[in-house]
Amino acid sequence: RMLMKLLNNCITYNPDEVNTEFKDFIDKPFLSYLKHKKLTDNLIHYILYAIAMGNSEIDCHEGILRTKRFLSSLGYYGNTPFLYPMYGNGEIAQYFCRLCAVFGGTYCLKRPVNNIVLEEKTNKPKKIYKEIVCGNQKLKSRDLIMSAAFAPKEFNKESIKLGLSRGIFVTDCSVLEDEHESLTLLKIPPIQDFIETVVLEVGRSSYVCPDGLYLVHMTCRQQKDAFSDLQPLAEKLFEMNPKFDSTSAEKTNEEDTENVVKSNKNDNVKEDENQEETKLKQDRPNCLWSLYFNMPDTSECDFSKWEIPENVFLCGGPDLDLDYDHAVDEARKVFTKMYPDCEFLPRAPDPEEIIFGEAEADQKQEDTEKVLSENLKNDEKTDIDKKADNNVSTDNNDSTDNNDSTDNTINQISKLDDNAENVVRTDSLSNEDMIDRKCKDIDKTLDHK
Repeated sequence: RMLMKLLNNCITYNPDEVNTEFKDFIDKPFLSYLKHKKLTDNLIHYILYAIAMGNSEIDCHEGILRTKRFLSSLGYYGNTPFLYPMYGNGEIAQYFCRLCAVFGGTYCLKRPVNNIVLEEKTNKPKKIYKEIVCGNQKLKSRDLIMSAAFAPKEFNKESIKLGLSRGIFVTDCSVLEDEHESLTLLKIPPIQDFIETVVLEVGRSSYVCPDGLYLVHMTCRQQKDAFSDLQPLAEKLFEMNPKFDSTSAEKTNEEDTENVVKSNKNDNVKEDENQEETKLKQDRPNCLWSLYFNMPDTSECDFSKWEIPENVFLCGGPDLDLDYDHAVDEARKVFTKMYPDCEFLPRAPDPEEIIFGEAEADQKQEDTEKVLSENLKNDEKTDIDKKADNNVSTDNNDSTDNNDSTDNTINQISKLDDNAENVVRTDSLSNEDMIDRKCKDIDKTLDHK
């Protein structure tokens, strides 16, 4: 009940509200609060190292926030509060690279920086970054963001004293065997000869290594060197000097074969027992490959004391924490300085919502409207020309019809004139002449017959 009440107080904790539960422990270690709740040493150990993922030195406020984050993450994406990227942590950086490239970001790959060119200005107290030199090329940009581990010595004349000891191991089996292969996370407290160390083991399920092999990362604060700091823990977890004797392996295989033959003769009664006896029992994973190295810890550096140009921004390296909260906070601060009027990490748009630049979109809209306007004018002009052509053809047809009718009228008039002449001529003949003419016509007809 005491544990459930404590966890409930942590998950409902709001730093913006006045909380009487933690007001007397805000400036004290989280360990003092846990002891005040009269928890057993075993429960305190689990809360400090397994839930809060901290140590006995973290303050109460930080311990409460870490416990709340752990509890609120349970059941969010599954039974575990942890998420691990497929193909390793390097995919997270590649994701942001791809997202940046979609919105017009340019990447120069395989281009090591040889020099950083700075220039002095009369109205600026500090030097200004101008460009970087990559081989025979010079790349210019408005700002420069870089890791503090690669910063020139001119930026910080004092050497970085803090460091991390890291070890990478390849093993043939898991530290904690399970039916369903999963990641293994260990938080080693500073007990006996061990330094406080974070151990992360990944297997085939994360596509980091092939089936049958495991990759183990160890990280701790540097005390001496990486080998001296991590070797005691590595020897405790792994068989660091495994002996693979091919001769003994061949003898074992021969014995297995003989046992199988004997068991077949005895109606396969003792086959399973003989196989179990000849099976190699392995207590610890065999270390097949190992690497130790040290690296500077710049996560706690105060860059305000460094002599950094105004348009150069430094970022700290990895720390002992498993999450990326420190990196996200640093990225937010740098982004706010570079773009104070923009939102930090807005929601990634859907593919149909992506517009490649507002200016370009406005220009495309103007070009489209211009083309549509010109097409409309051309259509109106074509209609006017067609109407004019129709009127001209109609006038021609009308004139042709008028000419035809005039000709017909003239022909009719000429026919009327001929008839009139005939009538006049007929009227002018006398009756005798008419009789004589008819008699002549009759005579011609008779002669013809």
